[in-house]
Amino acid sequence: SAASDGYKRQGKGYTDQFWTWAKWKNRYLMDVAARLMAAARESNPKLQFMINLYFEAVLNDANGEAWFSQTLPEALGKGFDYYAIMAYHRQAMKGRKIELKEAIDLMAEAAQKAVQSIGDPSRVVMKIWILDWKTNDAVGFDLAPQKEIEEILEKILKQGEVSLAFVPYTPQFPLNQLKGKWIGTK
Repeated sequence: SAASDGYKRQGKGYTDQFWTWAKWKNRYLMDVAARLMAAARESNPKLQFMINLYFEAVLNDANGEAWFSQTLPEALGKGFDYYAIMAYHRQAMKGRKIELKEAIDLMAEAAQKAVQSIGDPSRVVMKIWILDWKTNDAVGFDLAPQKEIEEILEKILKQGEVSLAFVPYTPQFPLNQLKGKWIGTK
């Protein structure tokens, strides 16, 4: 594809053989998921399914294919009801060595692309990581600052009326204080 060709030209060193393998693996995994969903729906046609996608797999097909064996375009034709996007901004900050604003903008961009590609914001679930990353190796159990969570919510919800998931669940998360951020947005 043009995306993978452009990615190779950037000097990442992926060979044609690697791309053949990565594309095959992505298609194979999506085909397995489609077969599993079809088999389960034979028992219960009302079952609904969600796929969990890394934000990179939404933003850049080549990265998604190379790093995670997944791309949004490949997932779109497989009959998923919902698409969960791991909008883990603090992980992006650590991995990409970027500042908070850039990480939040990146997650908003992922939401925008997901909504545009899927066509129905209600089928997009943006997963917001709510804990503070303490080191490159581990996540602390302190909450990320509420202002930071509010900023990411505001940016993501400007992209459409997506569903939200706050992960991991923890009782100290101030959900009641934040719900006004997404109720009645348009």
